[in-house]
Amino acid sequence: MSGSSPSLTRTFVAIKLTILRNSFVRDRRLRLGMTVITAVALIGAAAGFWRFFTQSRQGAAQASHGMVLSFTLLFGAWVFGPIVMGGVDDTLDPTRLVHLPISRDQMRRGLVAASLTGHVPVATVIALVGAVAGFARVGLGGFLVLMAVVVELLLALGAGRALAVGLAHSSRSRRGRDVSVLMASLGGSVLWLGNQSVRLLSASQYEQAIRIMRWLPAGALGQAVVDARDGDYGVAATRILVGGLVALLMLRWWMTGLDRLLILPESIRHERRLSAGRFPLLGPWVRWFGPRPWAVVMMKELRYLVRAPQRRSALLVGTVIGAPFAFLQVLRSGHLGHGSVWFAPAALLFGIGASNNLLGADAAALWLETSSGLRMRTLLAGKSLAAVPYVVLPVAVSATAMGALTGNLAGTLHVVALTLTCWGVPLGIGCLVSVFAPFPQPDHGNPFANRRPSAGEGCLIGVLGVVGLAVAAILLSPVAALTGYTLHRGPLAVTGSLVAAGAWSMGVWAAGLELASRRAQRHESDLLQDLGQRRGTH
Repeated sequence: MSGSSPSLTRTFVAIKLTILRNSFVRDRRLRLGMTVITAVALIGAAAGFWRFFTQSRQGAAQASHGMVLSFTLLFGAWVFGPIVMGGVDDTLDPTRLVHLPISRDQMRRGLVAASLTGHVPVATVIALVGAVAGFARVGLGGFLVLMAVVVELLLALGAGRALAVGLAHSSRSRRGRDVSVLMASLGGSVLWLGNQSVRLLSASQYEQAIRIMRWLPAGALGQAVVDARDGDYGVAATRILVGGLVALLMLRWWMTGLDRLLILPESIRHERRLSAGRFPLLGPWVRWFGPRPWAVVMMKELRYLVRAPQRRSALLVGTVIGAPFAFLQVLRSGHLGHGSVWFAPAALLFGIGASNNLLGADAAALWLETSSGLRMRTLLAGKSLAAVPYVVLPVAVSATAMGALTGNLAGTLHVVALTLTCWGVPLGIGCLVSVFAPFPQPDHGNPFANRRPSAGEGCLIGVLGVVGLAVAAILLSPVAALTGYTLHRGPLAVTGSLVAAGAWSMGVWAAGLELASRRAQRHESDLLQDLGQRRGTH
């Protein structure tokens, strides 16, 4: 690799394109995921182009509000989106390039070029072209619009990669690792909640939010596009200059972080052993269940839930974002009353993902567990029981919050009781999904690298999650009908409906567990290969 810098830059781009192309040909599941990603990128590009273009046809005030909000959301998606979806691509991990005979400047140019290659960058460029086509005019105004769009792209790229490299550096200590995973998860959650909450603001609140965004770099660039169209060239140039300086600062932060990653050791420091004395509440349960294998698996998984950063953050994010999501559905209905507590089960949407990948969370240990003589049914039973908090906690917190706001204590208790009795339905489906479409999720200490084995799998996991949620809704419909029928027929009828719901839930869980275990036993070698050998190599 001793060629010129332009050829090396093209090599980085070729590596990225090769990774994307290989994802289409490896197997059917990856082809499905990449096909979905491509379709979503094309739809997003077309929608973004049309949104930016049509905003240019609106009045000055509406165009200003739309561009400020759109540029801010685009910036936020670039900053938090890659980490939330499983990390940025492997071509951007500098530790894989450190032994190559290339200079730092060549590596930096190549990494920037690779970062601008792929579905999301191309879709972003197409969308931003809509702003140029709609707002640009011949002359200085058109040049300023083009500069604002370019600076917006560089600002989003630099800020996103600067955050990723900062998280990668902090993950080299145990405490920093916890903080980095939590920041990545909560950052995406806050972004999503902010996008949803904007639609519920009053006119004055919305105007105040836009006024604040206009002072931020991304929002200022969106306003600069409108200023350039309207002939305010001086104001537009000033906003673009400030945004450009911030973009250069972010890119510099990114490159400085790369140098630190290449110099400092990769090992995780300050590891602390987990002693049984730190979890005294688990001891009585272990003694109660005795040496039952499924109980041992369950206790092991619960301990991992406490100590593994990604598992803790998944539970926390499912709860933190699930409860506000259910509350937003209430606000959209236009009335916050006693019946609002029944919207709480909507929070399940953000907790069901963990129950659909029971085997992938500890994929490397699967061969050891199966070779020890542990039956797959026992393994799935223990893992699914340990996943109950992912299903119950978001709904329980959401119901409690809504009950406190509306004063409907009885409704809160009823929803919580239903959640505690009906967890078997999503977990029964989760057992099947976990066996039919397993995805290894190694607990990376470097969130700067991709945590998905191949491109496209993150999107495929989302598709399977939606399908599993739809099946769960169908299987829970009899419970909903029975609950609605007995809701106002007295305590005895309500108790009977809870017992019937619990029996139905346990039946679905047992059926899903049995079907999943039979499938796993017939395809055990394929399962071990999928979860044991695919470790993120291309």
